[in-house]
Amino acid sequence: HGNITTLDYRINPWYWGGGMYLISTSQTLNDGLGDTTTTTYDVNGNKQSDSWAKADGSSGWDNFYWDGSHSSYTNDGHGNGTTTNYDAGGNVMGSVVTLSDGLGDTTMTSYGAGGNKLSDNWIKADGTSGSDVYNADGSYSITANDALGGTTTTNYGAGGNKLSDSWTKADGTSGSDVFNADGSYSVTANDALGGSTTTDYGAGGNVLGSVVSTNDGMGDISTANYDAIGNKLGDSWTKADGTSGSDVLNADGSYSSTVNDGHGNGTTTNYDAAGNVLGSSVSTDDGAGDTS
Repeated sequence: HGNITTLDYRINPWYWGGGMYLISTSQTLNDGLGDTTTTTYDVNGNKQSDSWAKADGSSGWDNFYWDGSHSSYTNDGHGNGTTTNYDAGGNVMGSVVTLSDGLGDTTMTSYGAGGNKLSDNWIKADGTSGSDVYNADGSYSITANDALGGTTTTNYGAGGNKLSDSWTKADGTSGSDVFNADGSYSVTANDALGGSTTTDYGAGGNVLGSVVSTNDGMGDISTANYDAIGNKLGDSWTKADGTSGSDVLNADGSYSSTVNDGHGNGTTTNYDAAGNVLGSSVSTDDGAGDTS
């Protein structure tokens, strides 16, 4: 019937003259109808593993470990399989279930010892894919990838309330949102050059303020802060040549402007609401460690 017994020997390098010793034995049984089972034993006769295949296309295996634990896998022959891990007492420690619809859609789900879902990964025939992670406190995250290189990850609290999300697109743009317990939230959008806009909203959707950063991709960067109605509160900037500066705009219309030449020398000038100079301060650096 095609039954086979195999003895596995290993050369003993410490034995003068060669010598071999038995390390395992495997036995394959074939019922002649397409069902085959192979079992492997160690030198003491302890089962190490087995594998089987049936005529209907199903198959599986078991691995037995030195500490008494073992793992088992079954596959129905249609792409659906389950791997289960057991402790020495035969208690389930976790499992992984793979399901396939035969049309290109596949899901792999991991479970804990109590049957609680830990995570899953899925892929579809249209090229989309994703994953979910479930935490012990009931919170979870969901990631979805489109077929064009875009990815979105959303994080939820234990009650299903959205906490935050982040996204990236194939064109280099990205963004994120943060949702607070009081209903307020912030929205950030990043362009492909490193510029970004972050806007803070109240619980009613009203704008509270925003920060806008620009980057020309050649080393010139600026950041500006705005209040709820779009009034600029201040800004800062740096250039590729090492110069930098900042402005502070006050509610009464007065403002101050600071410019640094990139060599440690800076000037701050204060203006009134009409643009008249009120005063200035200058700091210098001689490059030798002396400043004034």
